[in-house]
Amino acid sequence: MSYELFCIGNPLLDMQVTKGEALLTKYDLKANDAILAEEKHEPIYAELVKEHQVTYVAGGASQNAARGAAYVLPPNSVVYTGCVGDDDLAEQLKAANKREGLREVYLVKKGEKTGACAVVITGHHRSLVTTLRVAEKFEKSHLESEVVAPLVEGAKVFYVEGYFLTHGTESIVYLSQKASAASKVFALNFSAPFIPQFFGSQLQQIIPHCDIIIGNEAEAEAWATANGLPEPKNIPAVAKAIAMLPKSNASRPRTVVITQGAESTILVSSDKPNSPQVLANGHNAPNLQLILLAHSRDLVAAVFYMDSTTSTSTTFTTTLSFVERYYQGDFPADQAPEQPSDLCFNPKSTASQIVPPDQQQHTTLQSLATSVHDFFEQYGYLPAMKTLDGSLERDRELAIQRFGLDDSSLWPLANRCARIANAVFKTPILITLIHADTQFVLAAVGCPYKPREQLVYSGSLCSHTALRKDGSMLEIPDTQADWRFRNIPGVPRYYAGQPLVLPVEDGGLLVPVGSFCVLGDSPRPLMTPEERASLVDLAHLLSTDIQRVYRETRQRKESLRRDFLTDLVANISSFNSTISPPVDPSIRPDLRKPPDPESVLFATADVRRLLDSDFACLVDLSSLHLSWKIESPQNMTRALSRSKYGWIGHGQRVSSTDNFAKQDLPRPGLRIIDSSCSEECKDHSPETVFNAPRAVHPLINFLRTYSASSTSGYAHTGSDGMLQYLLPHDSQAHIAIPLFSNAQPALLLLVSTKKPLHIYEPADVSFASTFATLCLGSLAKVKLMKADAAKTAFVSMISHELRTPLHGLLSQLELIREFAPKEFIAETEWFLQAAELCGLTLRDVVNDVLDFGKQEHGSGDLQAYYTEADLSTLAIEAMSVAYGRRRQWESVTGESEFAVEVYVAIEESPTGWGAMIDVGGLRRVLLNLASNALKYTPKGSIVLSLRELAMQPRDKSSDRQRLIEFSMKDTGIGMSSEYKKNIFTPFSQESTFNPGTGLGMSISESILARLGGEIIISSELGKGTTATFTLPIDFLEPRPIRSETDGPPDSDENTDLARRSHAPRAVDAKSSGNAYTPP
Repeated sequence: MSYELFCIGNPLLDMQVTKGEALLTKYDLKANDAILAEEKHEPIYAELVKEHQVTYVAGGASQNAARGAAYVLPPNSVVYTGCVGDDDLAEQLKAANKREGLREVYLVKKGEKTGACAVVITGHHRSLVTTLRVAEKFEKSHLESEVVAPLVEGAKVFYVEGYFLTHGTESIVYLSQKASAASKVFALNFSAPFIPQFFGSQLQQIIPHCDIIIGNEAEAEAWATANGLPEPKNIPAVAKAIAMLPKSNASRPRTVVITQGAESTILVSSDKPNSPQVLANGHNAPNLQLILLAHSRDLVAAVFYMDSTTSTSTTFTTTLSFVERYYQGDFPADQAPEQPSDLCFNPKSTASQIVPPDQQQHTTLQSLATSVHDFFEQYGYLPAMKTLDGSLERDRELAIQRFGLDDSSLWPLANRCARIANAVFKTPILITLIHADTQFVLAAVGCPYKPREQLVYSGSLCSHTALRKDGSMLEIPDTQADWRFRNIPGVPRYYAGQPLVLPVEDGGLLVPVGSFCVLGDSPRPLMTPEERASLVDLAHLLSTDIQRVYRETRQRKESLRRDFLTDLVANISSFNSTISPPVDPSIRPDLRKPPDPESVLFATADVRRLLDSDFACLVDLSSLHLSWKIESPQNMTRALSRSKYGWIGHGQRVSSTDNFAKQDLPRPGLRIIDSSCSEECKDHSPETVFNAPRAVHPLINFLRTYSASSTSGYAHTGSDGMLQYLLPHDSQAHIAIPLFSNAQPALLLLVSTKKPLHIYEPADVSFASTFATLCLGSLAKVKLMKADAAKTAFVSMISHELRTPLHGLLSQLELIREFAPKEFIAETEWFLQAAELCGLTLRDVVNDVLDFGKQEHGSGDLQAYYTEADLSTLAIEAMSVAYGRRRQWESVTGESEFAVEVYVAIEESPTGWGAMIDVGGLRRVLLNLASNALKYTPKGSIVLSLRELAMQPRDKSSDRQRLIEFSMKDTGIGMSSEYKKNIFTPFSQESTFNPGTGLGMSISESILARLGGEIIISSELGKGTTATFTLPIDFLEPRPIRSETDGPPDSDENTDLARRSHAPRAVDAKSSGNAYTPP
């Protein structure tokens, strides 16, 4: 069986006793109080049963609501669940629910006691002492059980009490998310002031999924105080703030109902947040049906709208019933409605001037009707009227503001349409706009009016046109024959007005903002259908033109925004290695301060301008840390910590008696990265505001709420809201974009305006969100650059410190070889070779790291120094040195015999291979490639080839410059495609167990780029690798030249090492078959 309403809460059995004065004294209770039982109160329950006559009543706030709903709804409509024990109290609860038609599906815990509430009645007062007992042990798995799960799936409405959040948050989150995902109604009752005061973090998990939120004035004030609202006692403003919190299911508006005891009930809907309804208790408002679910104090639990009146009768008997329909636009389009019998023109000569109804804000129908009655009685015509909730007027203001209808650039459009209408109807044409309680002229033809001229609104016929419920034309053939208008001073005899409608938002409902009017000095028949169609079309044409101009303006703005964002992206992409570490040994560990990406983070002035705003601010939230702090199942609060600067994230335990709103939390010390203010906001200091103690609560609660929602940005219209304290005074609308990194706050972008009724549209929020995201990306990139700079600086410093003792060790080994007896050298040859090899290997690592540091720093030490050299000889020497190193490594480490054939293949050149070349740089590249080939080729062959290419260099600088190619090809282990993508990335290696630093290829690429060359790597895993690089070379005149011997400090040592390792002598390739092969 399916039940439409599913309720969950803490089931309690009320134990009522009368004449309990002695109990109050004995247990230290107060009349009209409600508390949770402490240890001293536990004996009261047994005492009630033993010594008093007890009346048992099924209780618990949610269970009471469910029973009340079962009473007013059809049978089998309500089901209730909670946790009880297997005792007599549970059986009495079940029996009471059965009597009242409420189905219960309790979770029964064996051996546990059911929750109870001692109700001590003294006269007209009640004192409640509650012990939840097993009610706190409800488990989410019960909702997924075979019995309960189908009831959850079949329900249409879910209702939960706030008390349940003290222990059952997981279950409520589960239900609320399921309801939201299935577009079902989820209702939450705050239940008590301490719930929003001390369980704010739990509420933030639930509220995004809530469609209905109920509370009383004390609970609303507690929520407002906990969330930092500036006027916690302004109940309509608080209700609006709750209604406008982010919502996961945007297809249904959120309704907030705040009861105020004997005072009026406040009702606010998120689709009309600026139009709160004030419902007087006992007032039977039309077109509104209240479905009451019993609340333990306030009876109102949910509000649903439904059109219960379908009559279109225009027969009115009293001013009250007349006004009730008329101000909603329910009156004939082309004839006068019947005049109410009690509405008569009877002016009093001694009466004081009466304020027109349109200049007052009426909250009740009776007040509006009285004002209309008094005005008509004195002046004899029906005045303009405002809607009770002010929603129509507010939407009209928003539309006028959105489309800029007070801008003179629209006058030509209106004048053109007015001239066309004048040519069609041959009568005066007037186009008006209604702005607040003023009517002004947009265009006029045949009338003595000018654009922007103000007209009397109280006697305006257009104000009646704007009330038309269906947006249809209002036509008055003869105003003197119409009791509503005959006494208006200067009224035209004929009037036909077609509402001029515009949408408040894209795809939204159309709102009448003015009238397209046809006037006449004499009565005339009703328009023909063709004439009516022409007037409707002209009004539609003007509305369409206004929207077209608006779209074009928006497109220009969005184009400017796209260009702005494109420039920012380009600037971010250009942040290369601009943050470099110091490599000069004289510069000790202090790192150079990195520059900030100014073009991105310091662009709030441009953002403010592009959003037509008065204030923009970018705040660094990285010093905040949000962490869950759980002291006990009954007490949870989300604490603020300050871990970045040493504050530990341990929240203080908050008990139900603490005043959490006044608790002095740590101040966040937020950094304002950049801000921009217009002249209107020049006195606002974001640094002062954000570091004030009052800023903590609204900011943290906003971040909680936002992180619990799925929205990408937050826009708010109105001079209230959770962040209002952080904005300039009198801000009328704002955008807030918080960004998180690793689930922690990182940045907050705030934009606001002081323009009345300004609306930030989705495109505005999207632009602001994109800018904030770019800022976060820029900061992340800077952090990575700083980390790389710090790493390189550290490694360079360590390498420099190693170089001096390393040179000392190597020089001592050379001295031993030079001066020690030959017998000693022979006996220690193996040890000397091992020490030399290890020293030279370590020196290579140190040199690689230092060269990389210079390369990152842009040091001039890495400039190319060109000298004369023979390329073929240079190739043979490089391979010889690398080969010798490899053979010595085998000798020292005892590895198996080296089974690799090494070749140097040099193409014959008629003019020889003499050239001007950076000998040190080219030798370094060849040694790196040869060493890698020998290291990763356990068997097979390695071929180093040199040839001249037929093509010419791209940027040929002399007649003797030609393009050459070196190629190092091996049959070794190869490399994976993934590693090949990162082969030139510093410190990258295929395996962390491989010897070396992972800098050789990166340095080689940099050297070749400095020489104007290019390198290409091709490799296949398991088959080998080929490294090919090309260089533009300036060849010398053909002449014999000697091999270049002046190179890096280690060149002689490397050659000597190759000789001592029995590497073969370098053979002249040009005279020995173009190839060199080690034996």
